[in-house]
Amino acid sequence: MPELAAFCGARGVKLIVDGIQGVGVLAAPLSALGVDALIAGGHKAQLSLTGAGFMYTTPELRSMIVPPYAAKFSFTSNDRFQPKLELAADGHRFEYGNPNFLGCFVQRRSAEFIGGIGLDRIEARVKDLTTQLIDGAEQRQIRMRTPRPWAERAGLISFELGKPSSAVVASLKRKGIIVSEKDGFLRAGVHFYNNEEDIERLLAGISSP
Repeated sequence: MPELAAFCGARGVKLIVDGIQGVGVLAAPLSALGVDALIAGGHKAQLSLTGAGFMYTTPELRSMIVPPYAAKFSFTSNDRFQPKLELAADGHRFEYGNPNFLGCFVQRRSAEFIGGIGLDRIEARVKDLTTQLIDGAEQRQIRMRTPRPWAERAGLISFELGKPSSAVVASLKRKGIIVSEKDGFLRAGVHFYNNEEDIERLLAGISSP
């Protein structure tokens, strides 16, 4: 990511990233990525709710964005009798109406929970488990679409079964193994709460649906 950010920066291009697959797994701080903005819903690795999430921006990019909607929290002052209202310089400029109170509460508690475990520990655990999954798939000659190098992946592993994966997904579900189908391929998500036994059950289920 820093390399891509440097490439974009040298050409005056703003880099905006969908980080939903990495936030909650990868330990690198957002400020080290060099991105201008990163948006991530909270319902995946962040263990939050659908409809919750966050947007990170640099001060420069944030000042360039004029939100399409505004409300009382969007401005520097709540005094509506000022001749000219100014948008807040921080993230308040994007707030309007009633916030998602439940989503905000769960998002914050989820962040505290993940922070209590430690992103460095979570990343190491997910790396180990996904590497076990990749190794096991190769041994069983199950073709993967996900790159092996850790720098090119996170907690998702995609398999190419040579046929539509919907039947295998349904078979695994009957065994209590929840995976998904994406564009015809089988996709498994691994997080720190999984263990080595989960990986072996998944591999056995794919091999013998």
